[in-house]
Amino acid sequence: MKFLKHFAKNSLVIPAIIGILLFLAVNLAGDTYSKIQKGEQAQLAIQILDEMRRPILAIEQTFFLKLNPESKHQLFEQEINKANSVLQQYSNASAYSPEVSLLVNKLADSMKQWLELNKNLWKEHLALSAEASSERDREEHDQLQHQTIAQFFKVLDILALGETPIHNDIDNGRVASNLFIVSSAILIIYFFILIILFQNSKNRNFLNQQQELEKLVAERTKELEEANKELQAFSYSVSHDLRAPLRAIDGFSLALIEDYQDSLDNTARDYLNRVRSASQKMAQLIDDMLQLSRISRNEMTKQNIDLTELARTIIDDLKQTEPERNIRVSIAEDLTVYGDKSLITIALTNLLSNAWKYTSRNPDAAIELGRNKQTGEFFVKDNGVGFDMQYAGKLFSAFQRLHGSDFEGTGIGLATVRRILKRHNGNIRAEAKPDKGACFYFTI
Repeated sequence: MKFLKHFAKNSLVIPAIIGILLFLAVNLAGDTYSKIQKGEQAQLAIQILDEMRRPILAIEQTFFLKLNPESKHQLFEQEINKANSVLQQYSNASAYSPEVSLLVNKLADSMKQWLELNKNLWKEHLALSAEASSERDREEHDQLQHQTIAQFFKVLDILALGETPIHNDIDNGRVASNLFIVSSAILIIYFFILIILFQNSKNRNFLNQQQELEKLVAERTKELEEANKELQAFSYSVSHDLRAPLRAIDGFSLALIEDYQDSLDNTARDYLNRVRSASQKMAQLIDDMLQLSRISRNEMTKQNIDLTELARTIIDDLKQTEPERNIRVSIAEDLTVYGDKSLITIALTNLLSNAWKYTSRNPDAAIELGRNKQTGEFFVKDNGVGFDMQYAGKLFSAFQRLHGSDFEGTGIGLATVRRILKRHNGNIRAEAKPDKGACFYFTI
């Protein structure tokens, strides 16, 4: 303490220290502002990148729509124009980063080749449908179609590559914001200490001044908490943006039903209605995942849940998606749990959907939901492809997939299940063998 008092009385050292701190603060603020600004530009770029997928997927799906050739070709040309327009927007938004701009240029070259292949494929498609064609013409058409599909996946790969540097810039902007808030708080605390050191311990106004400074620190702390909440909300914006392509799917499907209802037969309308239903369910799933993030900080609404009836409802929904599948399902009676129904529904849906998905290659597929009487654990068992237990540690981490692209999925389902069960003071484990199925045991 004596050293600090002596240090504070030195009129040359204190101004020098303050000057250095102000210099560092100014430089830090400039660097922070640059990173925050770059993060905002990256946020715009990632939004346009998500919009980019809509016309690209629409172009690829044009050939499979059951419309007359003229309507299909018109839709085909419209989506090409949209793709080029969004690409230009993406190019402008990515100008802030040379790395991203390089990927955009690569994307533009790849898209140019893909669109040219699509146009040639369209000509071949019209030629084949307009008049009799030879077997060789059809083989050339198929080869061109394979080239177009291969180029389509190259375009998607480049789109995926573009996300990484943009997300890095967004993360850097978020970190810079945190650093700025922390450095400001440190600077305020430093001045607070200086003022205390310079105050006379016998000064009658010492207590009032101390209270004022404490109030100032409290206000800055509150600002820091509010800033952290804003950054947390920003992280959710990426998930919210997932709604955009779903709205596009639903909107285009509705437009086809309403605008081309005279051209569509009952089967086509049924397909479009199924597309709308699936997109709406996916949107609801996104809402549930965002609710999961929020509910982890709030109290859950717990109640007694009939797990048996809930499982039957989920299985019925899965059967409607693939009515042609013949699968044996065994659900034990009188399975009940106590928990938050919306979260338990998400968890059980993920487990049963995984069993449904990974038994798709087994003609004698079977799924079982039951409870081990000895351990009290619930289990979901299937006779699907299974997995090697040496990789079991990756199962419950987000975006970790053991079967690559052989099966659809994002790799977040089991991570979601584990988080929900942890929220209910439960746990989950798995046992499996390759090509012998898998069994997931869980407690709630």
